[in-house]
Amino acid sequence: MRCVCDYYSVICVFVATYVRLLCDVCATFEIILVIGLCDFMRYLCDFYAISVLLFSFGIQQIDAMAHLLRRRRTLYPEVYTRKGVVLDTSAPQFFSMFWNMYEGDKSKMKWDEGVMNYVQGIPHRYLPCWEKQEYIYFVLHLPKERHWVAVEVDIENWEIIVYDSDIGGTVEARMESYLKPYSELFANLIRASGYFPYNNYVHPVELGDLSQLLPLHYRRVTSEVAPQTNSSGNCGMYAMEHIEHLMLERSLEHVHDDNMLTFRHRWCVDLFYQNLTWWFFVGFSNVILIHINSPFVIVL
Repeated sequence: MRCVCDYYSVICVFVATYVRLLCDVCATFEIILVIGLCDFMRYLCDFYAISVLLFSFGIQQIDAMAHLLRRRRTLYPEVYTRKGVVLDTSAPQFFSMFWNMYEGDKSKMKWDEGVMNYVQGIPHRYLPCWEKQEYIYFVLHLPKERHWVAVEVDIENWEIIVYDSDIGGTVEARMESYLKPYSELFANLIRASGYFPYNNYVHPVELGDLSQLLPLHYRRVTSEVAPQTNSSGNCGMYAMEHIEHLMLERSLEHVHDDNMLTFRHRWCVDLFYQNLTWWFFVGFSNVILIHINSPFVIVL
């Protein structure tokens, strides 16, 4: 099914590109009779491309959503008030690859330049420097479970927190085995950055009061914090909504099955039109989300 959707996506993008080009040419030469047909075809292709995002959800969509979140965080820090970095799905795997390849004393490990670029910031990808950041976010794929979870690295409290929409699907021992390498490598990488010398866990090591750096603690939030799903196929959307709500410092109580289709609709429109403005809250008895550039109105 995924392969069919991927081919479908390529065809839609290809057709949409040439229909838009044809429409521009017609407009240039004022071919009025053809303009109406081209406009119809253009919107039809828009609909097809959006439907691909609705039914084919994977790494490409998650990375596109993460990129849009980073742009929003850069342009609207007064809305996305939490000081955090949202990584691509490939970044943690990239870090882990170098961590596992190093065979010596990992406390003396020199990180690859490519990894340090992430730490120092990559402006054209809207990845900020880790200096003065308080959190690191990424979506982690659990291969055996074929499941996505949101991961929050709390630098000050030296903790990795997992937001899982299906806690029962992964036993605690298995989850710990996934998180253990990240608890060690992020501890090392945070210290290696040099941006957090007075962190309560880094400073004692620098002073020599501790012989080795402690790994980050890790835990998974309870179902009272992160509502649980009763269906399958929405874990990626849950993970991205968890991250965005945390960046907005909002409760996760509305991130549940009843709103998943609405969230998918909203992200389809935002990704396709690259909407950078956020939904704002109005109303009293209900929470109503209105997007300035979107036809959707969400009542929660």
